[in-house]
Amino acid sequence: MKSAKQSPTPAAPPPRRDLFCLALLILTLIAYWPVYHCGFVNFDDPDYIQENVTIQKGLTSQGVVWAFTTAHSSNWHPLTWLSLMLDCQLFGLNPGMSHVVNVLLHVGTTLLLFLLLDKMTDARWRSAMVAAFFALHPMHVESVAWIAERKDVLCAFFFVATILAYVQYARKPGLWRYLPVFGLFALALMSKPMAVTLPFVLLLLDYWPLQRVRVKVESEGRVHSPLSLSLFRLILEKIPMFALVVASSMVTVWAQKKGGTVLSLATLSISGRIFNSAVAYVRYLADSVYPVNMAIIYTLPPQWVWWKVAGAIVLLLTITVVAIRFIKSRPYLLIGWLWFLGTLVPVIGIVQVGIQSKADRYTYLPYIGLFIAVIWIFSDRIARKLFPVAAILLLACIVGVRYQLQFWRGSEELFSHATKVTADNYIAYNNLGFWYLEHTNYDQAITFTKKAIALNPTYHYAEKNLAYIYEKMGRNAEAIEHYAASLRIIPDQPDALSHLGGILIDQGRVAEGTAQLERAVQLNPQDVHVINSLALGMAAQKNFGEAARYLREELKILPDNPDALSNLGNALASDGKFTEAIASYFEALKLRPNDAQAHGNLATALLQSGKPDQALEHYLAAVKISPDDFTARLNCGLVLLQLGKRAEAKPHLIEAVRMNPNSVEAKNALKAAGGP
Repeated sequence: MKSAKQSPTPAAPPPRRDLFCLALLILTLIAYWPVYHCGFVNFDDPDYIQENVTIQKGLTSQGVVWAFTTAHSSNWHPLTWLSLMLDCQLFGLNPGMSHVVNVLLHVGTTLLLFLLLDKMTDARWRSAMVAAFFALHPMHVESVAWIAERKDVLCAFFFVATILAYVQYARKPGLWRYLPVFGLFALALMSKPMAVTLPFVLLLLDYWPLQRVRVKVESEGRVHSPLSLSLFRLILEKIPMFALVVASSMVTVWAQKKGGTVLSLATLSISGRIFNSAVAYVRYLADSVYPVNMAIIYTLPPQWVWWKVAGAIVLLLTITVVAIRFIKSRPYLLIGWLWFLGTLVPVIGIVQVGIQSKADRYTYLPYIGLFIAVIWIFSDRIARKLFPVAAILLLACIVGVRYQLQFWRGSEELFSHATKVTADNYIAYNNLGFWYLEHTNYDQAITFTKKAIALNPTYHYAEKNLAYIYEKMGRNAEAIEHYAASLRIIPDQPDALSHLGGILIDQGRVAEGTAQLERAVQLNPQDVHVINSLALGMAAQKNFGEAARYLREELKILPDNPDALSNLGNALASDGKFTEAIASYFEALKLRPNDAQAHGNLATALLQSGKPDQALEHYLAAVKISPDDFTARLNCGLVLLQLGKRAEAKPHLIEAVRMNPNSVEAKNALKAAGGP
């Protein structure tokens, strides 16, 4: 008698989503825990936070307007600026907490990516693997550990969130489901314009895994494909998103041209851009498999080796042809590959922004496509062995992330590492020199900066930094020479113009210096330091009205600035406007009550306004704060004499003569007070 046939054992259901989410959260935090101890680095972080007064003031109405209207740092990404303002509002200038925010955004994107893939494909394990490699791949350390790359992690969060909202819309189209897609996409673009590729990614996902593009077979046996019509409809529904792409692209081009970061064809030819792009694609592929010798910057090579370029093009074409060949049986290969190729287009170098040949941070979104293609193909081929292998690789990734994070502790570690793992990296040498300058090791600073200039004589930042080193050392003639050299390479540099102007004014070349400062303010009207220098230059030319005007502009940007208020008082007093000057000094002293110089200047203005009693009060305050101030002592004695208080004046005048025995005015006043 035959035994009854046993039914196959049903496959165990995959673990719940929340367990996967918890695992992804824990693994990511384990990998990135040391980032809290990393600091700022002297590449972009000063421009974005450390020297950005508007950001440091936190979230203000003025800051919000600035975020949406500025092209600062050659970018338009208002949401990134607002996010950094919120950091300063909550934590001050605390790099550790800003790093924590980056990590939390990275975790958020990881979880959204897992939920998205799981929702689209119902392949929970594969989705978790893609999300895990996104979270833990060492090439993503730069995006997470660099505070200035807040734009990367913020953009990715909204990029993936947009796709998740789009899946909801695709399954049940409607206006109210489309609006979140549009809104989230706008937020992604306002975080970083690299999100312009998102509508194209959505078209890819329409084919797989959403399967919104279909091929129908007619009953007669003839194949009729309404692909063009379907594709037209899919493109048509994305017209509002493409409109955002056009607007964002136009604003981005404006910002980058204004910042002078777009390389001209004279600097890098069309053929050079194509060659670099092909090689960069292959280097990114290699880095996805073997991420070693990573650096914050990779400079463009002086020339391209023809066989490397040819080999790169052949490899890229071969992979593309193979992916197309298997589009019906394994559509994820082509979709993942085109995701990788397409999302890199804005930063691959056809429109060359900056002087890097590639950047680790550029892989943050594109690698998602690669991970999808690789995980899905290996799951199909070696499903049983995939997860043990993936576990080993993910462990290696965690080790790689931890290893890479040690170089993000500070600028010295970061740029020293870059000089070791890359050849002739003049940018790294320049920034290393700047780090030594910040730590007053001028000899080392000059050595590294000169090495950068030797490697690239047209690198204006190195010339400018060398000038700044000489300025700090008091070697002003050499500083002027190198500021001028930097400005010959790139004329419109507000910081170089302002420093050059300041030195020229100090040397008595006031008209020349003021002209440089005026140009600097035109280029960067928000830089309070330059505005203040220009105001002082105007005052040195006895143009007190213009000095006061510029100081008022400075106070619009930074209202609670006691130095600006004191300087405004000086300009107004010199212009004979004592009532306004007195009001300005009082405002300054409210903010900084122990400012002896402000007390003295206020006293002088009060005296010139015919108020000697009030003047005496502030001269005495100046003496109390700074007993060894000769001017305060002398003025105190003179006012007391004027008020007929000879006995009280005498000790002050004795001290004044002791401090400056050559002062005829002090000696005469002492005699008038009855002294020797």
